[in-house]
Amino acid sequence: MIYVYDTVLQPYESTLKRYGVSYRLEKVSRMGEQRFFTFTAPGHEKILVVPRFAEQYRHIEKLYQRFASCRRLETCLRHIKQEISRQVVKEEVPNDQSADGVMIVVTTAYLDIQIQFEFMNNTLRLSPEFEILENNLFGNNIIVIMNLDMEGDS
Repeated sequence: MIYVYDTVLQPYESTLKRYGVSYRLEKVSRMGEQRFFTFTAPGHEKILVVPRFAEQYRHIEKLYQRFASCRRLETCLRHIKQEISRQVVKEEVPNDQSADGVMIVVTTAYLDIQIQFEFMNNTLRLSPEFEILENNLFGNNIIVIMNLDMEGDS
């Protein structure tokens, strides 16, 4: 079974195109507050979609859009602390593309995931990756890359 963490399903969505194959919804399961969606396609391995963590990331994206235009690091940090989490870790990372040779990486947790922001050349960017920290029945500390095109041919 293939576990998919980067997909948010719309209500009543019954098909999923992944790896160049159209999968059909087989079953919806619930365990506690989490819902899981099993998709199948003839001759292919089953897919289990776990949307909880992608939903959390999408919520962060919406919050990020409110302050994405900040030009000062201090302002960005204030927004992150107010709207996402008070606990942030800020570190400087060498980067050749930066005007001053340094990129600031801000790491914080939101509900069950850990996300990163990158501040460089007076621009804040939300990293397309996040780490599942807790409440994953299939194992924690999984790195998920969002916004990848997984619909192309396999």
